[in-house]
Amino acid sequence: QTWCPEDMPGRTFRQASWLREEVGYCTFGINAGYDRSHWLKRYREDIGCTGFHVLGPDWTNKPQTFDRGVPGGMADWLHTRFNAETLSQIKENGDRFAPFEFDFLVSLNQSDQGLLKDNLQQFPLPSYSHDAYHFSMLCPAQPFTKSFHRERDVQVWKEAGIDAMYYDISANNLIKICTREDHHHTPGGGCEIARAYQDIFRDTRSALEEASETVIPLGSEQISEELLPCLDFYQARAWAQPASTLETWPIRPQMWSGQARMIPLFDYVYHDVGPVRMDGWGKLVEETGELFYYTVAKVYLWGGIYQINHEYSPMEALEGRENPASEHYFRFDPQGYKYSPERARHLGLFAAARLGDAKVFWAYGRLLAMPELDLPRKDYTWYHYNHGQKDSSYKASGTYPAEAVFASLWQGAQGGRALFLANCDDRQHTLSQQALVGQLQANDAKLYRFGQHGKAVLVKNFGMTSSFPLEARGLYMLKI
Repeated sequence: QTWCPEDMPGRTFRQASWLREEVGYCTFGINAGYDRSHWLKRYREDIGCTGFHVLGPDWTNKPQTFDRGVPGGMADWLHTRFNAETLSQIKENGDRFAPFEFDFLVSLNQSDQGLLKDNLQQFPLPSYSHDAYHFSMLCPAQPFTKSFHRERDVQVWKEAGIDAMYYDISANNLIKICTREDHHHTPGGGCEIARAYQDIFRDTRSALEEASETVIPLGSEQISEELLPCLDFYQARAWAQPASTLETWPIRPQMWSGQARMIPLFDYVYHDVGPVRMDGWGKLVEETGELFYYTVAKVYLWGGIYQINHEYSPMEALEGRENPASEHYFRFDPQGYKYSPERARHLGLFAAARLGDAKVFWAYGRLLAMPELDLPRKDYTWYHYNHGQKDSSYKASGTYPAEAVFASLWQGAQGGRALFLANCDDRQHTLSQQALVGQLQANDAKLYRFGQHGKAVLVKNFGMTSSFPLEARGLYMLKI
C-alpha cells in the first residue's frame, strides 16, 4: 500500500512515539466527570509504569451515556466537564489520556434538531448487517459533519489538554452507505462514504496538530483496512475470549468451548505498519479466574496492550469502596470484588517488557508464523461480569482449555528473531530444547527471563542444554 512503504515516512505513530514507547498498559471507561484519582494512583504504584487512559464519555455538557441519550448540537457537547482531580492524577503519574466520544452519533431531541436532521446518514433497509442501525448518525460526506467534527474536537483539546482522541460506534462500526438523495454524494454507498470518513479524520487530525503544535493520535472502536492510514490505536475485545462478547458473539458457544480459536491474522499482516491494539477486557480482581494470566500473555505476545475495562461494571474495590452506579454512564450492579495487587504486578511484568527489551519486537516488530510446538496445556477457570445485565454472558463462567505456556515468534524492527514464552500456569513447566531447535534453527540462541523494569536477564546458552524450566507465571525470551 502507498501508506506503508519500507521506511514508512511520515507515519503518525512514528511521530507520536509515546503511544508505542511510553505506555505499557491502558484503561478504558474510567469516569471522566468524577474523581477517580485513588484508582489511578494505585495502578501507577502497583503496575509500575505509565499508562494510557481512554476516559469514559461522561465529560460532555449534556449527558453522553450508553443507554440514556447523547448530546445533540455543539452547545450540548461543550463546555467540557472533566474532573480536575482525575486529570491531575493522570499528569502526576506521567500517564496519557483520551476522551471517549461518540463522534458521529447525535440526539434529535436536544439542540439544533433541524440542522442535525438535514445532515443525518440514512441507512438502507434491509441494513445488510447484523446491526439494525437504530442510530442517528451524521453523514460523513456532508460539509457540516466535517466542520462539526473538527471544531468540537479542537475545542475539547483547548479546554482539557487531551493527549489523544477516541471515537466509539464510529466509522469502523458503520456500513459505508447513505441513501439520501439531497446530500453531497451519490445516493448509495461505497468509496465516497469511506473516503469521507478518511477525510474527516485527516482534517480533524490536522486541526488538532495545528492547535496543539504536536501530534494528537486518533483511535476508534474496532479497525478496518480502509481506515488504517488514518488511525493510531483501536479498542477491541476478541482476545479476552471467552470472558467477553461483542466481536465474536455469533459463535459464542464455540468460543466458550474452545472449538473456535482466535488467530491474529490482522496482526500478522499489519502490526508493523498499523495502529496499536488495546484488548483484554480486564479487571484486576481474583474473581475473574485463572484465564486472566492467559489473556495477559495473549494480548502482549500478539503485540497489543492489555486493557483494564470499566464500561459495564464498577472498578475494583479499593479499601472497601467501588465507584457507585449513580456516577456512571451505564447502570451496573454493585459487585464488591476486591482489587488484587498481585494481578496488577503481574500485568506490570508484561507492561515493563513491552517498554523494555521486548519493545523492538512487540511495539515495532513483525509477527511471524508460529512453528508447531508441543506445549503443555491447562484448563483455565473464568468468570465474566463486565457486561450488560440482560446479556446471556453476564456472570457466565466455566473452564477454557488452552496452552499452559503461550508462545509467539517475532522478527525485530532491526532484524533478528525472538520466541516469547509465557508460563500462564501457577506451577513450573519444563520444555525440551530439541523440540525447538529443529523448528527455529536456534542452536546459538540465548534464553532470557524478564524481571523488573523490563530487563531480560540471561538464563543460559540455549544450545548447551537438553531441557529448560519455565517458572510459574514467568515470562521468557529466546533470542535467536
